[in-house]
Amino acid sequence: MHLAARVLAPLAVMVGMMATPVLAADARSMTGIWEGGYDCWHGKTFVRLTLTGEADGDLKGTWRFGQTVYEGVAQQPVPDGEFEVHGWLQDDGGVHLSAGDWILQPEGWEKFGVIADLVETRSDRYIGGYILHPTCGTFAVFKK
Repeated sequence: MHLAARVLAPLAVMVGMMATPVLAADARSMTGIWEGGYDCWHGKTFVRLTLTGEADGDLKGTWRFGQTVYEGVAQQPVPDGEFEVHGWLQDDGGVHLSAGDWILQPEGWEKFGVIADLVETRSDRYIGGYILHPTCGTFAVFKK
């Protein structure tokens, strides 16, 4: 399945319902690269979330967006940007990430946190939820 279809399908479904989160999640299993998309004032945008999970449930990483991340994939034209994220994974699969420092800040852009669930289906493992910003909506990222 093309990346765009994998990203946009969960974004559309998540507004109405969320899949069952993973139980007894281990933050270390979240270490790696997650790719997907989010919906915000500038339209649907592709993102690469890189995470490191610790045994105590802590998460840290980066949220990267922009044309250079997904060359050749149709999306809204957005500038490159990246900021640090940190947070935790709850035992029930709840994911909480807060925005840290900017690594690359496009002019006029704001960073944000997210509240989500770690979800496993037969064919995918993804994080899906809501962006904590008044002009944004949902996001979904799939483990690479």
